[in-house]
Amino acid sequence: MLGKISIRKFKPKTAKKGKETTKRKRDLREAFVEQNRNTLPELQEKCKGKRLSLNVTFYLNENTTDKSSYKKDLDNLLKILMDVIKEEMDDDEKKIGLGLVIKNMDDEIFEINCHKEFVSSDDNEGIDVIVSEWKI
Repeated sequence: MLGKISIRKFKPKTAKKGKETTKRKRDLREAFVEQNRNTLPELQEKCKGKRLSLNVTFYLNENTTDKSSYKKDLDNLLKILMDVIKEEMDDDEKKIGLGLVIKNMDDEIFEINCHKEFVSSDDNEGIDVIVSEWKI
């Protein structure tokens, strides 16, 4: 394992069309940076030039009347996360991401294990990302 980054008290969002997705990516990036200040720089360095394996858990609050809060497609949750973990979140290379892969070369991600878990409060909502070097 190269490292782990987590966020809590954050409602995982899915991709939307247009500017809303850009805002959601920015919010996700800011949450990861803010809540992982001490571990993110070291993880960025460990990931450089490596083929990566990700183990991702999305924590969704099911203790709410708003079903859209927890009824989310896994592939749409992953879309935003995959854009954010790159060094640059867009093809124009203008929006800075988390920098776990160089530039926008997410082809260095060779494996993704992903699942959703239900939690009972907004405080427990969030995302865990465990990053490992990919091995055959």
